[in-house]
Amino acid sequence: MVAEGEQVLAAVPKGRSVDELDISCDGQTYEAKASFFRNLAIASRPGAERAVRLSGGLTGRNYEALFTTENGCALRVAVFLLWHLATNRRRVYRMGSKMGRGAI
Repeated sequence: MVAEGEQVLAAVPKGRSVDELDISCDGQTYEAKASFFRNLAIASRPGAERAVRLSGGLTGRNYEALFTTENGCALRVAVFLLWHLATNRRRVYRMGSKMGRGAI
């Protein structure tokens, strides 16, 4: 994720699946899990409580984002996870059970 020409967030999948990610932002690391069939994503810092919870309706037209305000990266992580869910949800539904059945 780039803002004003600078990289502000980087995400890489854990293994070969798109439902688990390692996200880094301002030197902080987050572990994120997405459930595309449930339209849900959660991110937390290792050994810490949940920093972001993003959940959407059945049709994907509305989402609720809960994130910690003390953490400057939590909003960026929430925006990225929203994009990640919306982008990959269609692909996961087309592929069926081959991917996207991450347990949250």
